[in-house]
Amino acid sequence: MVKEPIYQGKGYWAVLLGASSGIGLAVAHQLAAEGMNLCVVHRDRRARVRELEAEWETMRQHGVRVLTFNADAIESSSMEQILDEFSAALGEGEKIRLLLHAVARGNLKPLHDEGNSAQLATDDFVLTLDAMALSWHRWTMACVELGLFADSARNIGLTSEGSTRAWKGYGAVAAAKSTLESLGRQMALELAPSGLR
Repeated sequence: MVKEPIYQGKGYWAVLLGASSGIGLAVAHQLAAEGMNLCVVHRDRRARVRELEAEWETMRQHGVRVLTFNADAIESSSMEQILDEFSAALGEGEKIRLLLHAVARGNLKPLHDEGNSAQLATDDFVLTLDAMALSWHRWTMACVELGLFADSARNIGLTSEGSTRAWKGYGAVAAAKSTLESLGRQMALELAPSGLR
């Protein structure tokens, strides 16, 4: 007996931020196999984008729509343009069932370096915190304000052990992951009345 994809024909979409490799790409393949339409935001070089076309095509073979945007997800102007295009592409009653933040962009430098040449500066922290934590909040709130989430939608941000363990050179990412976890708790509490999980 062939198992019917659980999301097929339900008009559900997943918006995946940072899904051209690793966990994000694996999630995209699994969701496509389960019948969920995909909006994939990634930041890659042209040569890599050509390689990714085969990945997107494999996903489309499951009968789902796959929209891809090679853009910087942490830039507000990119986010606004993508959400405009995405909203215009939605069919009647189609909504976001899942927002997944898997952006991996940050600085892996030591907090202290004797020569001072490679140690973390404030700008390194700002970039890493924005990319790996604050951009998740921006995307979430933009989707809430545009009314794009389905009832009982899921909102997931990927963290790491670095939020609770110390590794040399992981200071900025550790701070970002701790921030992401705090934001996750706060959004879960404050957005629960809207049905967002």
